[in-house]
Amino acid sequence: MGRQQPTSTKRSTIRRYPLAALAAALMLPFAAHASDYTVTTGSDDTSGYTAGSSICGTPCSLRGAIRAANAHAGPDNILLGNFDITLSKSGTDENSAVSGDLDITDDLKITGQKTGSRNSINANGLDRVFQLLSNATVEFQNLSIQNGAVTDAPGAGIYVSESATAVLNNVELKNNIVSSSGTTAASSSQLQITGGGIHVDQQASAEINNSDIIQNQAPGNGGVSNAGRTSIRGSLIDSNTATAAGGVGSNDLFTNGGGIGNLGGYLTIGNSTISNNISKNQGGGLYITNQGLNLGNVIITNTSITGNSSDFNGAGIANFGPATLNNSVVSGNTINSSATTGGNGAGIYNQAANASLDIVNSTISGNSGANSGGGIFNSRSLSLSNVTVYDNKGLSCATCGSANAALGGNELSMYSTSASDKPNLAVTNTIIADGGSSSATEPACAGDTSFINSIGNSMSSDASCNLTSANDQNNVTTLGIDSTLAVDPSFTNTTAVHALLGDSPAIDTASNTTCPIVDQRFLLRTDNKCDIGAYEYGATIQQTADLVDLKITITDSPDPAPPNTAETPLTYVVTLTNQYVDNSAANVVLTIQLPTSYTFSKLSTASTGSTPSCTDPNAQNTLTCSIADLPGLARAEFFISGIPTQQGTITIRADAYNDVQDSFPRNNTNVTEDTIIDPSAAQVTNFNGQSTSVGGGG
Repeated sequence: MGRQQPTSTKRSTIRRYPLAALAAALMLPFAAHASDYTVTTGSDDTSGYTAGSSICGTPCSLRGAIRAANAHAGPDNILLGNFDITLSKSGTDENSAVSGDLDITDDLKITGQKTGSRNSINANGLDRVFQLLSNATVEFQNLSIQNGAVTDAPGAGIYVSESATAVLNNVELKNNIVSSSGTTAASSSQLQITGGGIHVDQQASAEINNSDIIQNQAPGNGGVSNAGRTSIRGSLIDSNTATAAGGVGSNDLFTNGGGIGNLGGYLTIGNSTISNNISKNQGGGLYITNQGLNLGNVIITNTSITGNSSDFNGAGIANFGPATLNNSVVSGNTINSSATTGGNGAGIYNQAANASLDIVNSTISGNSGANSGGGIFNSRSLSLSNVTVYDNKGLSCATCGSANAALGGNELSMYSTSASDKPNLAVTNTIIADGGSSSATEPACAGDTSFINSIGNSMSSDASCNLTSANDQNNVTTLGIDSTLAVDPSFTNTTAVHALLGDSPAIDTASNTTCPIVDQRFLLRTDNKCDIGAYEYGATIQQTADLVDLKITITDSPDPAPPNTAETPLTYVVTLTNQYVDNSAANVVLTIQLPTSYTFSKLSTASTGSTPSCTDPNAQNTLTCSIADLPGLARAEFFISGIPTQQGTITIRADAYNDVQDSFPRNNTNVTEDTIIDPSAAQVTNFNGQSTSVGGGG
């Protein structure tokens, strides 16, 4: 921080419009045999390489090996010796790896072989380290990618551009820095100043496995920036920084997200930790936006979002798009508020026209610094199912200059942005309660709490949360909750949770019909007497591989849509995700009931599991698709285009099942979406209107 950054003028335009399907990796019948290149020097010397040759020469540097592999058709392998590599050839604005960053244009695997550690590849501040171009699929293994630097350009460590794919296995991205020149051009194209560690373009994809993304910086999305399709498994996202304070120029959409920013893409995160990241604006740990288009979605499973900070909203998560949080913990996140400024939702901030957030089997605890909503601030669509929201701290700020900052609320605040735009919260089997660290002057819930819709069987420490349904418990003085937030040492691969004590009124008082089969720790709720909150008292058996968790989401574009207009077709995107990390869903069947007044035109699919096989619509306008295998955190996307033929509201429905039991009986595999058909909507092009409730979408 604070050192003078080198200037790079290398740029690539990043599209901001609907996502294309994943590029298929084609194995041609007569493809050239793979070549193996062994790097023999840690220097950037290419004197032994002849331009255009597929032979690296002697000495064989990493740059020389990449240039040779680019010249050789088909997949290749590069093996690094027991040494580190430092780049020294300065120069930008070329895509052939001659100077500056290492440009890769064909399928390649780079493997570090350093004894006892990762081989470091140090860009020494000359340029970014790697750029992936064209349709290249590149796997990085056992590497530390360090000290990339670009100005007014994305991805200082790795830029996954065009339709490329990056696969990171045991990789470190460290101290890579994106800077802004502060010019008008930089301010008007903010996607160019994002993703210090890695940026994934809209038509690109990435898999990040067992990797560390640490100490990277950018004006927005300091660690990871995703506009395409990215999955993160078993990884650490720590101590990254989004450096822009309140945005650069007049638009601050992309100057948020200390750890991770999802910019309208498809993102899955599992078995990971997002910690100690900083945003000078919103979303210290994670920032989610759909760019106003309601594209993409985010699924987070078995992940810890802890110790992050922001100067404005959502120190843990700032959500402005569709997202789901499962079996996870959001704790110890802090908003750096002052006497006259500050933000809301220290744990989670859920706001914007298309924001929808489902939280299941998770804990929101120990978050602080928010003027409103110490745990959660909500002004849109939110559902809580078997969630523990406990011991957060909120403090209203009458001098902060906005009505929502004066709401307060230790655990939860609800805010209406206008008389016609109301929040919605569906809550079931959930604890919303103050703890010892909560502000004594604030209630558990504040703001427009009349918009809290209790399905029943929830519990609160006071009467502020509008828990008025059957079997709700208010004003509970003896909560029976262990004040220590801790990982249960008896079980592997779990997140921190507040245990219930033997005298807790939460024990055996939840609804079995809406309760997940497992608790936050993936322990089976076997006694047929479900407990309120994320923890099942007395559970001792961790789930086996015969459980999965499928979820459907549906988006529509445009909404409202015009009838009988070929120039403006109505497009549905149906996404089916296996939310568990480790267990595959086999023999999945998805049925999509299209509206009767909808003339089907075409279907395309994309999948990170098996390729879907789909029938044409039958006489009832129903599509049936099968997926042989959908691994953990994998998703299948179905892009359906057609023309509505009648005015009014039409409804699409999607149902999914497989031959393995779904661990969560909630109706998230039976989802509907409504679209308004109106002749006056002929010029409307944006997505609109996804809603989520405890019973599913629609």
